Amino acid sequence: MTKIPPDHFKINSFYHSDGKWLDILNVRVGHFLQTDITKFDGALFSICRTETESLDPQQRDLLEYTYRVFENAGIPLQEAAGTKTGVYVGSFAKEYDIIFSNDPSLQPYVSSLRNRIGHALKLIELVL
Repeated sequence: MTKIPPDHFKINSFYHSDGKWLDILNVRVGHFLQTDITKFDGALFSICRTETESLDPQQRDLLEYTYRVFENAGIPLQEAAGTKTGVYVGSFAKEYDIIFSNDPSLQPYVSSLRNRIGHALKLIELVL
């Protein structure tokens, strides 16, 4: 948790300590990405350059973390491919879906977090 970076927006224009006001923030801190999202290696997951450039940061991070899970477990991705592996994801932020909805050229790249992992890692997903 850090102070809201000044390059995001002018917090003083939106801040009021009373949380009962509409369209006003009553906090001056938040959680922000600390990494450069342009450093994502889409090729590792067979994702083309155009798609990588428009990929939701949540999907980038989740793919990298999932890769690390298999790596830390000593399971090569080639061995995981084709297995009946459950993928469960909880998420609430959908900002990129809203951005994509305004640009039809980006529509093919919209997918759920769970589907992104299953497809990129070639897992057989069980849908109940």
